Amino acid sequence: MSRTVLKALCAVQKDLAEAGIAKADTNSFDNYKFRGIDAVLNAMAPIISRHGVIIMPSVVSCEIRQIMTSQGKPQNHAKVQTEFTLYDTEGDSITHSFYGEGMDRGDKAVNKACTAAYKYFLFEAFCIPVEGTPDADTESPEIGDVETPEMIEAGAQLNQCFEIDDYHGAAQIYDEWTHEENAIIARAPSKGGELTTANRLKLKSSEFRHALNEVRGITTGAA
Repeated sequence: MSRTVLKALCAVQKDLAEAGIAKADTNSFDNYKFRGIDAVLNAMAPIISRHGVIIMPSVVSCEIRQIMTSQGKPQNHAKVQTEFTLYDTEGDSITHSFYGEGMDRGDKAVNKACTAAYKYFLFEAFCIPVEGTPDADTESPEIGDVETPEMIEAGAQLNQCFEIDDYHGAAQIYDEWTHEENAIIARAPSKGGELTTANRLKLKSSEFRHALNEVRGITTGAA
């Protein structure tokens, strides 16, 4: 079957590439020019109308949570998954999904998230150049060690065992985790570790090493 909507979209793409969209807005914080949603829609509206294309958005899912800013002020954070169905005059269509996020101290978080999804869907779908949007290849961030709630609980259990000198119980807990995970659990209190300084020393004791060998079924003999 001939995909008439694809022909219409190719025509939109051709006219859009020839007309272009000026960077009419300025990000005053990072000092760069960018194409705002109003500029994009103003440029695209006559083009998609001329080629008989209609874009119908639909919100598939929406998540809203309240977060605190670095200044301790509450903000509503919304994340939406939207679907955009593009129709032509023949009724042929194509649908794509896109995500958007937005924050607002009032009731506009969802609106901002939907606007972001729409804007960046148009950027991607019609190859509209953007400026100021981070490229994944421009950075190589180092991911810090992440301590899970289960690891925090394990640290608390280790503390309890060491406080009563239950080295065997501590060894059983320790043996459930990988070397890397245990390093996170047992890091220094100044770096967010769960064990007390005294109990960190007990991890290096001969009593604990002997108990750990027993738990792991390792037999050690005299030299």
